Amino acid sequence: MKVIFNLGLAVMVLALFRCGDNGTGPEDQETDGNVSLSMGVPATLSNLNRVTSFAQAITISRVRLLMEEVKLKTSEEDTADFKIGPLVVDLNLEGNVTEIGVGSIPAGSYNKFEFKVKKLDADDVDTNDPQFMDFIGTERSIIIGGTYDSESFTLHIEEEFKQEIEFLISIEILYETSLTNLTLLVNTGNWFIDPESSNELDPTDPSNLSQIIENIDNSFIAFEDDDEDGELEFEGMVSTVYLDNNSFTLMKTGLMVVTDNATIFEGSITSLDSVNTLLSQGNEVNVDGEGSQQSDKSILASEVKFEVED
Repeated sequence: MKVIFNLGLAVMVLALFRCGDNGTGPEDQETDGNVSLSMGVPATLSNLNRVTSFAQAITISRVRLLMEEVKLKTSEEDTADFKIGPLVVDLNLEGNVTEIGVGSIPAGSYNKFEFKVKKLDADDVDTNDPQFMDFIGTERSIIIGGTYDSESFTLHIEEEFKQEIEFLISIEILYETSLTNLTLLVNTGNWFIDPESSNELDPTDPSNLSQIIENIDNSFIAFEDDDEDGELEFEGMVSTVYLDNNSFTLMKTGLMVVTDNATIFEGSITSLDSVNTLLSQGNEVNVDGEGSQQSDKSILASEVKFEVED
């Protein structure tokens, strides 16, 4: 595997489903469907996608990715394919998500999301299409640009990635209802951090490449996000409250939801103490809210609303 380092800035591109404003696809593809795809980075990575707050040595300004073979899978391993690609789309690095495409799949319950980040096969594209210019005749699958210690860099990755992401909460597709949105977040903030030492990984040092590739491979999460705000939505009946770590679990899924000082409690029930008291009195308490998916498969809630079941 050959990796190329040179000065300058680059672009990150990603595209899935049928392209929206940020991507380009075959001209004969329709743009209507029952599932849309949005993409971005976690909101905490805005401000030029800064990687480290303690040293502020690395920033990512642009990234480009080639993606194809997008599919959703059911628990029975049935697949719904999107026969598109390869495609190129700009990744939003501003902490917001951007809708990049719409597709159609059969109604059903899907618990996995799959796609590939691949090198370009020139036989599959129009080589005169300018969107592929940075990839034609190369072995690149990802191009990353930014600054390290105030010096610009461009990193060319020649690795291929097959991603299979299991949803924390299954996606229910009902064809006759309104559009369901799926958000794919890329945690680029971990790309240049050593997970054991928490030290920065110099992107211009080839000895760091294998760890950077591993970090990229582990940086994708996907979830239903119908309001397209980049946060995972959850709802259900509360099973147990854990006051010692400010968290609670949901009855059917066993999903752990964690609150902190920034969590907004909407409605008349404004603390986990109150929820715990209501449960101890034999009440059924429902909750809906949204938050960010954590590495331990819990959700850090940004807002919650509890209601007592009548």
